[in-house]
Formats: sequence, C-alpha cells, structure tokens
Amino acid sequence: MTNPLSHPENVNEAPFNAIVRFKTYRGKFLWRSKKPNISTGFFIGPQHLLTAGHNFYTKKTNVINSYGAIAEHRGNRILEIENFHRRKRAFVAPEFNSWSRIYTRQRDDYCVVRLDENIAIQSVFSLPDANTTAVAVGTSVYVGGYPLLARSTQFNGNDMHTGHGTVLSISPDGCTFTYDIDTEGGNSGGPVWIATDDERFIAVGIHIAAADNAALGVARLIDHEVLSFIADKGFTTN
Repeated sequence: MTNPLSHPENVNEAPFNAIVRFKTYRGKFLWRSKKPNISTGFFIGPQHLLTAGHNFYTKKTNVINSYGAIAEHRGNRILEIENFHRRKRAFVAPEFNSWSRIYTRQRDDYCVVRLDENIAIQSVFSLPDANTTAVAVGTSVYVGGYPLLARSTQFNGNDMHTGHGTVLSISPDGCTFTYDIDTEGGNSGGPVWIATDDERFIAVGIHIAAADNAALGVARLIDHEVLSFIADKGFTTN
C-alpha cells in the first residue's frame, strides 16, 4: 500500500521551512507567463540548494533549459534569473543527461543551485556522513515538495505536501532507492530525509522520479559522490 501525501501541520517549522518551490520557464516567450514548470529544492546552507538536474536541463540539447527561473521560500521570492547562460547559478553532475532519469543514469540526476546572497533562514537540512550508509531497506523516510497534477485541486503546485514511508529497495549500483510514498509532478528535486532522536533532519536523498505508475518514489541517494561534487564547488553544506 502506498502512503499518501498530506499538508504539514506547520510549514514554518523545521524541516518544512527549508523547502523551496522553483518556477522555471522553458523559452524566452514564456518568461513571466502564467505557465511555469513547478519543481522543488531544499536548503543545505544559507546560500545553497539541492534539487534534481532534470528540473533545469533539456532532453535534447542538455543545456540549461530555462530562459528564466524563480525560487520562492515561504511565499517570498529569493532568486530571479532571466538568463542562465549569462548568470549561471545551477551546477549539475558532469555526466548528466536528462534522459538518464528515464533510462540507466539516474545516478547523475542532481544539481546544486547558488543564490546571489545568504538568506536568513531558520533551518537547513543536514547531510549524511560520506563514510556511512544513510539508508537501508526498511529505513523510515519522509518526502516534501510542491506536487502538481493536471486538473487536480489538491495538487496544484502551490501548496507544500509531505509524506512518510519506508525504503523498499536500493539499486544495484547503490545510487538510487525507492520508497512507498505516492508523489506527483512538482515533487522532483525535493528532499527525502530521516528524522533523528535529537530532532535533526538529515537529507538522505533527492526525489527524482516516480515508479510503478507513480505508486513509488525514486530518489538519488546523497552519497560520497554527491557530497564530493558539492565540496568540489566550494559549497558549505552544514
């Protein structure tokens, strides 16, 4: 049985206040239109976010797809970019190709976004230790984001939803895992986290896709490879 999404009790409390909504526009003539692509990201530091690579890259040319992008945090605009090619703020895995999330290279579907300045935020997601295994089959996990489903009043891309479930499987290469939480479009790039007894929220994955007719979520594990990519960019993660 798949676990459904629901509204968090208080979006202003940790870790929900560390989750961000992205609105991206795929072409110059859609910029500032009313039809953005909705996706999710999350703070790992006051100036840096993690998200999925396919939120920003095209399938054909594998270049940043958006003429413009907006990031919103708790209803406030924290980033607005009119041309990624001139002011690059999104750094994707070197081997990423947006078709990879459909075929065999889901391991490369991650991206770091840098804001223009530090944001005064109350909380950020912690990241796992590179030398430990963050999840195993049976691990209890949570997911959060801004689900969007066509013709749905519940999942309209405007409201944050979260879900709680269990890790069901880990890929043979150890880079992705599935969980029994029902997700929708717009959840892509959102955090998959575990909650510790000392009230820490550790992001162990980045939601990148759905499987089994959207009954299962798929996440890119935040492992040593992802952590090294972040460190190579000089980002502060905790």
